[in-house]
Amino acid sequence: MRTPPVNRFMIRRKLEQRPLSLEEVAARCGLHPLLVERLVALGLIDPVEGESNRFAPAATLRLQRALRLRRDFSLSYNGVALVLELLDRIEALERRLDQYERTAVFNR
Repeated sequence: MRTPPVNRFMIRRKLEQRPLSLEEVAARCGLHPLLVERLVALGLIDPVEGESNRFAPAATLRLQRALRLRRDFSLSYNGVALVLELLDRIEALERRLDQYERTAVFNR
């Protein structure tokens, strides 16, 4: 029995899920590891629960967003932390609104 050919459009590259070291995060963001440690201390990114120097891959995206906010708007790190917190809350509210709208349409 032959296996069906693989459709190249069906193959999706899995996002990297393994935790990254502090040095890997620093390298991906073009920063010195000591600066990344400082940003962790300020609460801009959080390590993986139970591991002090390992980070989820999404931490690099959050850190890059923080650096853009600092560069583009000349915000202090405390200002960046506040903006990131507000953006997180907006995203959570948008997800809840989407769920509500889907439920409302389904119940019609």
